[in-house]
Amino acid sequence: MKMALVLVAVILTGCATTSSEDRNFKTVSIISDPPGAKIEVNGSYIGQAPITTKVKCWPDDKVVVGTLTVKALPSGANQYLQQKVFKGPAYPFDPNHDVVPDTILFQMNLPTANSN
Repeated sequence: MKMALVLVAVILTGCATTSSEDRNFKTVSIISDPPGAKIEVNGSYIGQAPITTKVKCWPDDKVVVGTLTVKALPSGANQYLQQKVFKGPAYPFDPNHDVVPDTILFQMNLPTANSN
């Protein structure tokens, strides 16, 4: 009886598996120099850098679905708005697409083209 309970526990526990839902997302770290930039992903505020978020990707290949826009808003003096855009394929097997990086870095003290 004791052996049967152990066997059932092992079977129920099993190995860690990745669901198909997990394969459709990639975890991305967003950091800023200096730290503390306010981060928006596709227009939604998610918090201050450093922060991690999950982005929707095509299964297993880490290519963004649609367009991913990540903005870093200044949190101090002499900082500038920063933005990075990643575009997914327009159609299946489209070679013109961006791979979502593991880490996105924003240098907040670098002026952007639109800075005055």
